[in-house]
Amino acid sequence: MPRARRTARLTTILLGATLLGTMAAPIARAGEISAVDVVTPNPAPEANHTFNIAARPLSNVQDTGGTLTFYLDGSVTPEDGCSALDPGAWGNYAYCAVGTLLDAGFHTVKVEYTGTALIDPSSREVEFTVAPDVVHATAFQQYLTFYPVKDGYRDKVIISGERQEPSTATVRIYAPSGSLIKQVGFADASTPFAYAWDGRNAAGAVRAEGKYKITVTFIDAFDNSLTAVGFVTLSRKKLIWHTKTIERTGKSADDGGGHFGGAYVFADKSYIKIIPNGGDGQAAWDFTIPSAVAYDSLVFKAYAKHQRSTGDTTSVGLFDFTSGCSLGLPAPDTTCFGGLHPLGNASGTTAWFRSASVLSGFRYGRLVTGVVYGTKKVTYVYKVQLVVKYATLGY
Repeated sequence: MPRARRTARLTTILLGATLLGTMAAPIARAGEISAVDVVTPNPAPEANHTFNIAARPLSNVQDTGGTLTFYLDGSVTPEDGCSALDPGAWGNYAYCAVGTLLDAGFHTVKVEYTGTALIDPSSREVEFTVAPDVVHATAFQQYLTFYPVKDGYRDKVIISGERQEPSTATVRIYAPSGSLIKQVGFADASTPFAYAWDGRNAAGAVRAEGKYKITVTFIDAFDNSLTAVGFVTLSRKKLIWHTKTIERTGKSADDGGGHFGGAYVFADKSYIKIIPNGGDGQAAWDFTIPSAVAYDSLVFKAYAKHQRSTGDTTSVGLFDFTSGCSLGLPAPDTTCFGGLHPLGNASGTTAWFRSASVLSGFRYGRLVTGVVYGTKKVTYVYKVQLVVKYATLGY
């Protein structure tokens, strides 16, 4: 042990002094030299908020039992709750929870270590920075443009906020002229809030088109304020609905605009012949639908013939982009499709067969894929159509 080595060396020196009669006896220290490791917050803590400062003793030997006391800004009185803190096992930090609400700027902390029977006492003073207090909150605006005509498309704009500390919130809306036209307050809390503005005046009439300024002001318990600013454009446009039919030949499933599996294409014909090899056969046609702000329905139709029989599941439908199936055919089963409707009749005569009307999940952007799924007997598909109902904005 280190103390045993130091004792042996001291004995040798004293013996030498006795023999030579010219050397003075050295002065022995009480224990090992120590230092204090102090860790202040990084990033800097904010004014008016509590935070922790950590410290631990350092020495060449390890000995428990010593305590640490914390003093702020030259005070001779320890910080509340930070006197004689025992870090426990050697190498552990003791944590001082600073409850004093400090101003922004530079501050000091002095940490004193009592030492132990084996380790000398020591202390260390360090400087740290306290940052200015800010309000911890965030405001959100749902749309940059909205259309308060009450047709179900962006009729209102939602202004919301999240508060990470207790604070009040005030929403203000200003007309293009700069005049305040709406003010809504939310009581002191640390919970989310939201306000849906309908773009109308007190009489219920839609306000003038233009760019409106929105502010959300937060004020915390220390009168710190934070104001978020945004702008929203009010438009009097409304949804205008259209219906479009896109038609293609049955053969076009093999012209780079579709997919097929278990189906045969005849180059000199306009139709495709689906032969249910191995139990089923499939063909699909891709359609690019018009760009729109809203879609209402999709219907896929096939002009085809198929003679139905018992247990026949030949169907017309659309590819489900949410199914997890690969778009390339053949698909494993009909779970990859939706809006399925039986195709064919007992007499095997040619007719139009249409899927159920669908929307959600059956388009990928502007891509829609219609599918004919054939079983049992051969299916002939001569032409296909996609009927899409969509909306654009206009007056």
